[in-house]
Amino acid sequence: MTSFVAAGGIGVFRGSSVLCTKRAGDKHARRAPGARLGVQSDIPDTDPDPEQQGLDVKLESLNLLDWPDITKNVSRFACTDCGREVLAVNMPLSESVEEAELLLLETHEAILIENSDVSLDFSGAGDIERYARLARRGSSLSGPELARIADTLRSMRKNKRAIEDFADSEELVALVEVVADLSTKAELEREIRRCIDGEGRVLDSASRELCDLRNNAKDVQALIMTSLNETMARKRDALQDRIITTRYDRFVLTVKASQKSKVPGVVHDSSSSGQTLYIEPKEVKEQNDRMRVLARKEQALVEKILSELSALVGNEADDLESVQYALTRLDLAQARARHSIALNAVQPKFSSGSSDEGYVVDLRGARHPLLLWQKRDSSDPGSDIDEVIPSDYKLFSGTKCAIVTGPNTGGKTVCLKNLGISVLMARAGLFVCAEKARFPFFDEVLADIGDDQSIVQSLSTFSGHVQRLKRILQSATPKSLVLLDEVGSGTDPAEGSALGMSLLQKLSNTVQLVMATTHHGELKTLKYADDKGRFENASVQFDDEKMRPTYKLVWGIPGRSNALSIASRLGLSKEIIDGAEDYLSGSSNKDVNMIIAALEKQRAELEELTKRVTEKEAEAERAMKTWQEKVRIFEQEEKSERRRIRADLEKEFEAAKGEVRDVVRNMQKAGLSSKSANSARNQLVEMSERLSKKAEGTKRNGFYEADNVKEGDLVRVERLGDSPVKVVEAPSPKGEVTVMLGQMKMKVKLEELLPVTSNGTSSATGGPPARGSTAPAGFKRHRGSKKAAGKVSLVHVKTASNTVDIRGKRVDEALDSVREAINGAFGFGTMWIVHGHGTGALRQSVREMLKRSKLVQKFEDAERLDGGSGATVVHFK
Repeated sequence: MTSFVAAGGIGVFRGSSVLCTKRAGDKHARRAPGARLGVQSDIPDTDPDPEQQGLDVKLESLNLLDWPDITKNVSRFACTDCGREVLAVNMPLSESVEEAELLLLETHEAILIENSDVSLDFSGAGDIERYARLARRGSSLSGPELARIADTLRSMRKNKRAIEDFADSEELVALVEVVADLSTKAELEREIRRCIDGEGRVLDSASRELCDLRNNAKDVQALIMTSLNETMARKRDALQDRIITTRYDRFVLTVKASQKSKVPGVVHDSSSSGQTLYIEPKEVKEQNDRMRVLARKEQALVEKILSELSALVGNEADDLESVQYALTRLDLAQARARHSIALNAVQPKFSSGSSDEGYVVDLRGARHPLLLWQKRDSSDPGSDIDEVIPSDYKLFSGTKCAIVTGPNTGGKTVCLKNLGISVLMARAGLFVCAEKARFPFFDEVLADIGDDQSIVQSLSTFSGHVQRLKRILQSATPKSLVLLDEVGSGTDPAEGSALGMSLLQKLSNTVQLVMATTHHGELKTLKYADDKGRFENASVQFDDEKMRPTYKLVWGIPGRSNALSIASRLGLSKEIIDGAEDYLSGSSNKDVNMIIAALEKQRAELEELTKRVTEKEAEAERAMKTWQEKVRIFEQEEKSERRRIRADLEKEFEAAKGEVRDVVRNMQKAGLSSKSANSARNQLVEMSERLSKKAEGTKRNGFYEADNVKEGDLVRVERLGDSPVKVVEAPSPKGEVTVMLGQMKMKVKLEELLPVTSNGTSSATGGPPARGSTAPAGFKRHRGSKKAAGKVSLVHVKTASNTVDIRGKRVDEALDSVREAINGAFGFGTMWIVHGHGTGALRQSVREMLKRSKLVQKFEDAERLDGGSGATVVHFK
């Protein structure tokens, strides 16, 4: 059983039901806090029941902290009657840290669902637990009640499926557990749907007998309508209105009283004026009697069907209660989630006594939820939730008591309530209105806030405080949070201070944490008198320049009351203010206030400096992330560009190699000499070297990647010369490759690697040549002198692909043809332009254009057999 304490009663989640049981203490919650009529003195005649007294102070504390208003705001988001009923009593509070963490996890998972495309559907869901209990006792349910059960089962079935489907993509634990092993009674839902429509009416499909009976009734009714219509046609002058109506389940006509004799039959009713009679004509009496009989039979059949369905519901009562429990729990989780989203709240964490930063309480940027709702609901267009001043609560491990001092109207009470409400929200599974929330699990929050004087009970302000403090001391546990407002007030200042000091000493030994506000200066000294470090001072900040409070909570420094400054701001005469200052002159209290003011100023300056440093750090962090992102994008683009260029070069080389092979093959087929074939092969070698140089210039920034360098590959490292070196170790995570240079191993950077070509230089394809080979397979080198050994002597081959004939064309046409031919023949390394002799003008224009081309290395007259000066041979770079 998992139980949750609720104000005004105990909300118990037991098994599969949600029970909200009210206790005797409820009546006290509806009266003034602590009210007991008939008491005529501060000391009661008899001691009240301690258990009842404990319940009273817990309920009073919740009311003092405005918990019912928080619950009311959460109830805005409830979708089911049961959910709203639970929240109407007051939102359940967990009694252990495990229960609180479970509720918070449910809220977190509900937020995940809210922020997705999935949604929970509670439409039509009702309180079927009550119906199930009635059916289990043998009661027969009505049609609408059965329809509500079917609607609820449908809602649960859809929600279960939505959660299970969502859990496939997101890790859900708590909500899956709520619906796990839950039977949504699909068979029962189908049976109810077969018999009952959405409005609760029994359908003809419920039984064959009912269907036949209703069909008979329709036939009889049709006969009645026919007969009455014929009567109206014959007796139209006697009728008040030409309508057919019913009286006492019998069809009648409206007849003028003066014409009664013209419509023989039974008078069943008359109008209030007596001018109209409702007469059943004798022609339809028999059919009306038949209709009555059929109606009674139909009612009996309907009751039988409802009884049978109710029996089915009674048999499934336990499972239906489980469905109701699960549905209500999902509704509450969704309501908490939507409330948390609306206020931009954060998930609180429970500390075990100390956090990573040494804080037992670390609540930053906390805002009171009621103030946030007030801003959200405000009709003022200028209202903004950012206007609510946040408070920070930072208490180191070992701190047991925090004493808050400062001026009136400075926000001390709100600080108390803010902490208390944050703790209660965490216990209820609500996210906290803060930037960060971490504190211990408090099993009770006990508060003494406000003036508890009562004329009826003859209680003064001081007496009212004492009575409540007594109940707090009796109810407090070692895990309780106690909040005291204006401790020691309402009596002689000296005695009030002494009582307050003794009370705080006692509570610091018995509860988890106590936070108190006061104007008594003596309580500020507890921090310095305690050698165990249990006490901490805090103050609400006051702006001396603007003469008004800032509502910010400052830790480590006690506050000043600033009573004179506030009185002056509120309009009290200057004469009185000056007189008060004269009374204070020379007092030790004034010196202390001066010291506190200096400390506050230093702290404000330090906070401003810290804020600026934090902003600069954040700015630097943003700049670093932006730079890192730009570097990442640049590296990706560079990598993609290298891959693209390498692929283009490989395609270009393969295409050129294929063209030359075709040329050689055609020459051999034509019976040309071996010398011409060798020339074509040498042309391919020249092409390869040219493309390799092009590739080398492109790949110097990193031809290879780590995944395409293998042990045993032959590569070239420019700083080690043109000779290939062998990879003996694959790239390391640092991008270093071990190569063998002669008998020596050395490490080089991956980006230094260049592919090896047929003559030991870079290659576009990146593949190492075969061992001992100096040229691609199937091609030979022409060898000359020793000086030229190892170099390729290329012989150019004239083909149709690298020859353009411009004879007979105008100069502009010819130049266009040459430009186009250059682009197409550039991959061959050489091209022939046939322009003829003529006047020489065309030859001169072509060569002027060639001089300006960046692709042309040189040009010359062709060999005599190729046209001599009537053709120009172009050599590309």
